[in-house]
Amino acid sequence: MTVNGTDRADRIDVETDGARVDVEGLKTEVRITGGETIDRLQVNSLGGNDDVDVEQAVFSLIGVAVDLGSGQR
Repeated sequence: MTVNGTDRADRIDVETDGARVDVEGLKTEVRITGGETIDRLQVNSLGGNDDVDVEQAVFSLIGVAVDLGSGQR
């Protein structure tokens, strides 16, 4: 699964809620259920000075990769 940010400064949080992974901070919030550690969540924050926070517990439910894109300070 891939989620994309915007060209503005995004604040994206990837958290757990029980066995569910939540991606918050974008226009559309994403809920992932039934994920496994072999599955992958790709977070592309795109342009802007972004902040992406991935809660440590998420990694026990799904693989996560983050690309902060351009515009980081």
